This record gives sequence, structure tokens and C-alpha cells, in this order.
Amino acid sequence: MREVLIALVGTLMLTSNLKIIFPVPTSYINSFLSLTLIFIIYLLYVLNTAPLVVLTFIVLILTNIFVVAFMFLFYDKQHQLLFTSINSALILFVFAWYLQFFVYYITGHYIDFLQPITGEAQRYQAYFSSSSFFIRPTSLFNEPGTYAMATLPYLVLSYLENRKLTRLHYFTLASYFLSLSLFAIVVAAGFMIIVMLYKILIDPSINKGKMISIFLIVSSILLIGIKTYNDYRFNSAVNLRQIDIRTNVINGWLAEDEFSLLFGNGFDINEKTADATDTSLYFRVVYDYGVLSLPLFILCFYMAWGLPLFFVLIVFLTKISYFHYLFWYFMAALMVLNQRKRDSNN
Repeated sequence: MREVLIALVGTLMLTSNLKIIFPVPTSYINSFLSLTLIFIIYLLYVLNTAPLVVLTFIVLILTNIFVVAFMFLFYDKQHQLLFTSINSALILFVFAWYLQFFVYYITGHYIDFLQPITGEAQRYQAYFSSSSFFIRPTSLFNEPGTYAMATLPYLVLSYLENRKLTRLHYFTLASYFLSLSLFAIVVAAGFMIIVMLYKILIDPSINKGKMISIFLIVSSILLIGIKTYNDYRFNSAVNLRQIDIRTNVINGWLAEDEFSLLFGNGFDINEKTADATDTSLYFRVVYDYGVLSLPLFILCFYMAWGLPLFFVLIVFLTKISYFHYLFWYFMAALMVLNQRKRDSNN
């Protein structure tokens, strides 16, 4: 417990003095500080979480606070540099994906970027198909679903900056569909539907009747295509195991006692929480904190307020962890973008 108190005091001191070192808006600092205190007290005294686990929680909180802080330090007054960095990262990931795709289908050789570094082969095989001809390129990640999860925040940020689909966005979306990952396909379809809805609701220059017709036709094609592909993919016991894992996690959560359902299971890192993360970010947060997940969602929406929130919601549907640096990089970039919008309105 002593280590937890020392870490807590250090967190409070560092967070309360961030404004001196980094150009982070005071409202964001106060929100982070308040939420951190609430979660630590909640873990210790409501869920009786082990002090060592709480200490891990504090270390992760500190790490992500500094991700947000450094985003403001480097990009607060250099918005164009921020979005050049975002587009550059997206170009790198998408280029690596297409390199794997074309080299394999032309030469039959798959370029595994990870194995020489980690010793673990990328999971690119289309194991659901009886043919060995098809592959699921993974870019610089271990599997195509992770590729979609990791690149979606960059895609959303790039679109919010441009406010229109660019060739880079089309190439990215095409890679999601061609990856043969059901998750990536759902993400691509969801993104396209949100873009069309955004155009219908916000853009006064378009022909709304024509756009609504296009929206209904494209959405129907996407939903029918996803349903057809889902039925094809998950038609065997081997492939159904992926669904069973998520179903078992949700059913196990619903079967818990009222206290766990209402107040959550607490922060931890184990196989069960990993399966909860695979279900979605929404589910993992509710699974961990129950009703206390609401303040975290409110904070995230406050950070993105004034921007199209549908684009934030689709990232929450992925399996990204709320402690992953990429999630807080995404939220910090939204904060920088939002701050610029507020400054321009004043």
C-alpha cells in the first residue's frame, strides 16, 4: 500500500504541474486528475484490488498522460505537422500491406516483416478457406484485424482534417476489404456509412435526395455482403471458436453477481481481460468498471466535443485497449484538432 500512495502522490504532483511544462489546457488536466483519483479510490476501496495491480494501473495512467502531454508539446501550434505525421504513418502501413499483397500474388512469396524481429510469424493464412491461394496481408502487424485496428485511428484523423475522402483513404479502405478479415471489413463498411451520414447531415452543398438514395443502396450492399461473408467464414467448428470465445466472455459476464455487473471486475491483466478486450473497447471498459465506465466515456466525448462523434464511436467498437498508447494518441490528436477549432471560432 505504501508504494501505491507514493505513486499516487507522484501522479498528483506531475499531473497538477503539467501546465507549467506542457501547453495542455487546464480543463483537460483537471479532468484527467479527477478521473484518475476516482478510479484509484474505486479500485482500492470498492473492488478491493490488490495494491500491486493498482500500482500497475497508476504506471499505465502516467504513461498515457505523458502521451497526451507530449502531443500538445510538439503539435499544439503545429497542426499541419501533426497531420503530416498522421498521413505519413498511414502511408507506411498501407504501403507495407500492398507490398505484401502484390508480391505474394505475383511471386507466391509472402514478405513477413515481423518474424525476423520478433521470431513469431505473422498470421496471414486464410485458414477458413480450403484453398491455399488466398492470404490475408497484415502489413507491420501480427494479423489483419490488428492492422485494421491500428490504422483506423489514423484514417479517422486524416479524414477529419481533410473533410473529404482522398486517394489514401480509398486505398486504406480497399485494403480492409481485401484483407479478408471480417473485423476489417465491418470497420471499412462502418466508416463508409458514417462518412455518407456525415455528408447528408452536415454538407449543405450536396443533393440530399440523391445522397440518401446512394446511402441506402451502398449500405444495403455492404450489409448483405457482410452477412454473406460471415456465413461463409464461420461455417465450421474451427472458425466458430473465434465467435465462441467472445460469446463465452459476454455470457460469463452476464452470469456474474449483481455487484460485479454493477461495479465491474476491476483492472487486471490476464487471459479473461484479454478476451474482453477482443470483444470491443466499449465492453472491456464496462467489464472492468461497470457504472464507473460512464465518466471515462464522458471524458472521451468531452475531448472530442465539436467534432463528428460518430467517428469516435467507431474507434470505440474496435478491440483497442484503453491503456494502449495509440488510443490516447488518437484522443490527444482529437484534442489538438478540437482546440484549433475552438481557437478559430474565438
